Amino acid sequence: MVTSGFLPGDGWADEYEAMLQGGALYTASLREYLTHFAPRTAEPLNLWGPGLADWSATAARLRELLGIADGRASADLDGVGRIEGVVFHENDQTIGIRTDDALYRFLHAMNGATMLAHLRYAPAEQDWAGWLTRTFA
Repeated sequence: MVTSGFLPGDGWADEYEAMLQGGALYTASLREYLTHFAPRTAEPLNLWGPGLADWSATAARLRELLGIADGRASADLDGVGRIEGVVFHENDQTIGIRTDDALYRFLHAMNGATMLAHLRYAPAEQDWAGWLTRTFA
Protein backbone atom coordinates (compact mmCIF):
# COMPACT_ATOMS: atom_id res chain seq x y z
CA MET A 1 0.00 0.00 0.00
CA VAL A 2 1.37 3.40 -0.95
CA THR A 3 0.21 6.84 0.10
CA SER A 4 1.64 9.89 -1.60
CA GLY A 5 1.13 13.61 -1.48
CA PHE A 6 2.24 16.47 0.65
CA LEU A 7 1.22 17.81 4.02
CA PRO A 8 1.38 21.59 4.08
CA GLY A 9 1.78 23.70 7.21
CA ASP A 10 3.31 23.12 10.59
CA GLY A 11 1.03 20.23 11.62
CA TRP A 12 2.32 17.76 9.04
CA ALA A 13 3.94 15.48 11.64
CA ASP A 14 0.60 15.01 13.44
CA GLU A 15 -1.17 14.32 10.14
CA TYR A 16 1.50 11.80 9.15
CA GLU A 17 1.18 10.03 12.52
CA ALA A 18 -2.61 9.93 12.13
CA MET A 19 -2.25 8.37 8.67
CA LEU A 20 0.06 5.70 10.09
CA GLN A 21 -2.33 4.87 12.95
CA GLY A 22 -5.40 4.90 10.68
CA GLY A 23 -3.56 2.90 8.01
CA ALA A 24 -2.82 0.19 10.56
CA LEU A 25 -6.55 -0.09 11.31
CA TYR A 26 -7.43 -0.31 7.62
CA THR A 27 -4.79 -3.00 7.05
CA ALA A 28 -6.17 -4.97 10.01
CA SER A 29 -9.69 -4.47 8.58
CA LEU A 30 -8.61 -5.97 5.27
CA ARG A 31 -7.20 -9.01 7.09
CA GLU A 32 -10.49 -9.40 9.02
CA TYR A 33 -12.52 -9.11 5.81
CA LEU A 34 -10.45 -11.74 4.03
CA THR A 35 -10.57 -14.09 7.02
CA HIS A 36 -14.21 -13.68 8.12
CA PHE A 37 -16.36 -11.94 5.48
CA ALA A 38 -15.05 -12.67 1.94
CA PRO A 39 -16.71 -12.56 -0.58
CA ARG A 40 -19.57 -10.64 1.08
CA THR A 41 -20.14 -6.97 0.24
CA ALA A 42 -20.28 -4.41 3.02
CA GLU A 43 -22.48 -1.40 3.53
CA PRO A 44 -20.12 1.36 4.70
CA LEU A 45 -21.03 3.93 7.34
CA ASN A 46 -18.75 6.93 7.87
CA LEU A 47 -19.75 9.49 10.49
CA TRP A 48 -17.94 12.22 12.35
CA GLY A 49 -18.99 13.05 15.89
CA PRO A 50 -18.36 16.22 17.81
CA GLY A 51 -14.79 17.52 18.09
CA LEU A 52 -13.17 16.37 21.32
CA ALA A 53 -9.74 17.57 22.31
CA ASP A 54 -8.72 14.65 24.51
CA TRP A 55 -8.71 11.40 22.51
CA SER A 56 -7.30 9.35 25.39
CA ALA A 57 -10.34 10.27 27.50
CA THR A 58 -12.64 9.59 24.52
CA ALA A 59 -11.02 6.19 23.91
CA ALA A 60 -11.37 5.31 27.60
CA ARG A 61 -15.06 6.25 27.44
CA LEU A 62 -15.53 4.21 24.25
CA ARG A 63 -13.88 1.21 25.90
CA GLU A 64 -16.26 1.54 28.85
CA LEU A 65 -19.38 2.07 26.71
CA LEU A 66 -18.48 -0.83 24.41
CA GLY A 67 -17.77 -3.10 27.38
CA ILE A 68 -14.24 -3.86 26.21
CA ALA A 69 -12.41 -6.32 28.44
CA ASP A 70 -10.02 -9.18 27.74
CA GLY A 71 -10.06 -8.56 23.98
CA ARG A 72 -13.84 -8.68 23.69
CA ALA A 73 -16.63 -6.10 23.43
CA SER A 74 -20.11 -6.60 24.85
CA ALA A 75 -22.63 -3.78 25.19
CA ASP A 76 -26.22 -2.65 24.64
CA LEU A 77 -26.05 0.75 22.95
CA ASP A 78 -29.07 3.08 22.93
CA GLY A 79 -30.39 3.31 19.36
CA VAL A 80 -27.86 0.77 18.07
CA GLY A 81 -28.63 -2.47 19.89
CA ARG A 82 -26.44 -5.28 21.15
CA ILE A 83 -22.76 -5.34 20.13
CA GLU A 84 -20.89 -8.60 20.84
CA GLY A 85 -17.51 -9.13 19.30
CA VAL A 86 -13.74 -9.36 19.32
CA VAL A 87 -11.38 -6.40 19.46
CA PHE A 88 -9.40 -7.08 16.28
CA HIS A 89 -7.26 -3.94 16.42
CA GLU A 90 -6.41 -1.14 18.83
CA ASN A 91 -3.75 1.55 18.89
CA ASP A 92 -3.36 5.10 20.22
CA GLN A 93 -5.94 6.48 17.78
CA THR A 94 -8.21 3.60 16.75
CA ILE A 95 -10.38 0.76 18.05
CA GLY A 96 -11.72 -2.02 15.79
CA ILE A 97 -14.36 -4.58 16.79
CA ARG A 98 -15.46 -7.56 14.69
CA THR A 99 -18.90 -9.06 15.22
CA ASP A 100 -20.58 -11.84 13.25
CA ASP A 101 -21.89 -9.29 10.74
CA ALA A 102 -19.81 -6.11 10.99
CA LEU A 103 -16.51 -4.37 11.51
CA TYR A 104 -17.09 -1.46 13.90
CA ARG A 105 -14.20 0.98 13.69
CA PHE A 106 -13.70 4.06 15.86
CA LEU A 107 -11.00 6.60 15.00
CA HIS A 108 -9.59 9.85 16.26
CA ALA A 109 -10.02 12.21 13.30
CA MET A 110 -7.56 15.03 12.61
CA ASN A 111 -10.13 17.68 13.54
CA GLY A 112 -10.42 16.13 17.00
CA ALA A 113 -13.70 14.41 16.19
CA THR A 114 -14.55 10.80 16.90
CA MET A 115 -15.02 9.12 13.54
CA LEU A 116 -16.94 5.94 12.85
CA ALA A 117 -15.91 3.98 9.76
CA HIS A 118 -18.08 0.89 10.11
CA LEU A 119 -18.59 -1.90 7.59
CA ARG A 120 -21.84 -3.88 7.90
CA TYR A 121 -22.18 -7.23 6.13
CA ALA A 122 -25.87 -7.68 6.99
CA PRO A 123 -28.74 -5.19 7.04
CA ALA A 124 -29.49 -3.60 10.39
CA GLU A 125 -31.34 -0.59 11.76
CA GLN A 126 -28.77 1.22 13.85
CA ASP A 127 -28.77 4.90 14.78
CA TRP A 128 -25.03 5.52 15.08
CA ALA A 129 -25.43 9.25 14.32
CA GLY A 130 -27.85 9.64 17.21
CA TRP A 131 -25.62 7.55 19.48
CA LEU A 132 -22.59 9.74 18.68
CA THR A 133 -24.54 12.91 19.40
CA ARG A 134 -26.05 11.61 22.62
CA THR A 135 -22.76 10.17 23.85
CA PHE A 136 -20.26 12.90 22.97
CA ALA A 137 -22.24 16.15 22.66
